[in-house]
Amino acid sequence: MSLLYSQDNWREEAEDSETAEMQASPSKARAAALEAHSWSLVLSWLSDLYQPWPVPSVERNAATLKALQGLMAENVAADQVRALVSAAQREEVAAHSHDPDRTNSPLGTTTQSTNAEARLRALKSSLPPASRPALDSLAGAAVLLGYPPPPPSTDSSSFARGLHFEILGLARQMCEYETQLSSIDALIADLDRQIAQVQHTISAFPRTTAANVLDPSSTLYTGPAVPSVSASSSPPSPAMTTTTTDEDSLTLHAQTLQHQRETKQLALKCAEYRDRIGALERRAAARTGTGSRGTTAAELAAKLAAKQDAIRRKTAKIDLLEAKVRSFHGLPPDLHASRAEVHRAQAELDRLGRKRDALFERMGA
Repeated sequence: MSLLYSQDNWREEAEDSETAEMQASPSKARAAALEAHSWSLVLSWLSDLYQPWPVPSVERNAATLKALQGLMAENVAADQVRALVSAAQREEVAAHSHDPDRTNSPLGTTTQSTNAEARLRALKSSLPPASRPALDSLAGAAVLLGYPPPPPSTDSSSFARGLHFEILGLARQMCEYETQLSSIDALIADLDRQIAQVQHTISAFPRTTAANVLDPSSTLYTGPAVPSVSASSSPPSPAMTTTTTDEDSLTLHAQTLQHQRETKQLALKCAEYRDRIGALERRAAARTGTGSRGTTAAELAAKLAAKQDAIRRKTAKIDLLEAKVRSFHGLPPDLHASRAEVHRAQAELDRLGRKRDALFERMGA
């Protein structure tokens, strides 16, 4: 009893001294009044929040007051945002119901995007800080690859596997595009060489034709005819030779035009494939991050080949080890017993060898 009485007296004396100190210092009195007002606001918000249950008891100090004020401010701001969104949705519904021209407006898109943003915020808040960059990287890879979003009933593991296969397919597509590009370059070079040969042939064709016409030993010679005894014989017709020459020239000209058209088409295809390869390289650089910005398709193919060689070497080593282990099959697990078994087998082998030698000697005798 005396202890309780002394504690009550000490508390009353402390309160009296604090009251006297606040009366003596107006600044402390204002601070105490401000703190009391802040506590009243916080308790009012807590009572509205916990209604109809009672407000839990907390320790009244500066740290607790600051934390509760921060929570109250965040909740009030969230309530205001929620109220604004609800008001905007109500206005949109009202405008949609009063405007007959907007009957086909995608009203569910706003609600769907709001639900998606809420799910994204909930997912990010439930993830640890180290996993948030991984989520952003996964989303960025899905956007760059053009991978469609999964339906709500799809398992996340199947979506991740599909995205993984899409990423691995990039290297294969890049190798295919590079192979096609190299073949197109070779074809363009061959076509350029053929065009040069055709142009050279066309430029040399008139001179060759004129020389053949003037050469008596040529089949195109159009000189004076040799007199013949037969009355029905006639000299070669110059018109026939000119017609043959014109037909050859037209054929060469048509082939040249065809080669030029094919060259233009292949040049356009080559530029298109170069653009595709550049886009794929940029996507791969963005996917792999800043550490591998300069990685090209050739480097990726070299890395894959090196990994395949390492896997083949490890597989061969495993096969050798398995063969070595199979050679010890049938031996007891104990080391001494195994050695004894090996010695016994060696003795048996020596005995059989001596027996074989004796048989050979007996057969020779």
